[in-house]
Amino acid sequence: MRRVLGLAVAGLLLTSLAGCATSGTVTSKRFEEGGYRYSPGTTTWTTECTTSGGFPPTTTCRQVPGGTTSDFRHEPECYRLTFKNENGRTGQDCVTQQVYAELEVGDHYERGR
Repeated sequence: MRRVLGLAVAGLLLTSLAGCATSGTVTSKRFEEGGYRYSPGTTTWTTECTTSGGFPPTTTCRQVPGGTTSDFRHEPECYRLTFKNENGRTGQDCVTQQVYAELEVGDHYERGR
């Protein structure tokens, strides 16, 4: 059973990797400035219970908002290249400033360069 599951996962991984290009002709270049980005929060819920003083006592519980979390995260700058391979599949990659400056639209790019 584990072997079948492992083969299925490996097959899905290979299929997903086959969907994007790892090299090709640069079709566009774009600089994305880094900075802090705000991510809207999510509400956390807690259970609040009350007990009545009657006989027998009854306890009633309900869900109440416990607070909201939000996220400010730093995203680094990105020198993004978009490229297309000979099969028409596209890919994107953030590269160093040096690689970005060296390549022009129409040049060949290989991921990991």
